[in-house]
Amino acid sequence: MKFNPTLLVVILAATTAFAGTDTGTNTVTNSQASAKLKIRKAITLTNNTDLDFGGVVVSGVAASSMTLTPANVLSIAGADILATFNPTTAGAFTVGGTANATYAINAIPGINITSTALPSTPVGVTFTTSKATGTLDGTGSDTFTVGGTASIPAPVTGGDYSGTFSVTVLYN
Repeated sequence: MKFNPTLLVVILAATTAFAGTDTGTNTVTNSQASAKLKIRKAITLTNNTDLDFGGVVVSGVAASSMTLTPANVLSIAGADILATFNPTTAGAFTVGGTANATYAINAIPGINITSTALPSTPVGVTFTTSKATGTLDGTGSDTFTVGGTASIPAPVTGGDYSGTFSVTVLYN
């Protein structure tokens, strides 16, 4: 084996570069972090008032719709609705939980309401809420209302239509 002085110099230089010198100044550094947890009382939702579109008189020859806002204002679209009767009522709900916490109202899926006299001709209902999010007050309470649009098909016959819908609220 032949001695190679150039290779020896490269090996010594690399060893010196990586070896470093310990001067005794290496110190340990500490850092602190926080651990957090938010605890909320179970959120509650109470139905105070059912959503009621009132009543309508229709000719039954054309599709129409009626919209009840969350502020309980009724509007009619389509010539088929000849008259309205009975009072309307927006749905009303109370949310309970941890004081000053914020919550969100999940989108309410549409439903079909039916008449026991003619269940095969449903009326489609879509929903709107008075707000998408809310903040519970200092006592842990807040309210919101629900309105909707009832799409009346043609032909349709008389009957008392009803159905149920679910409302979900979650803490933010």
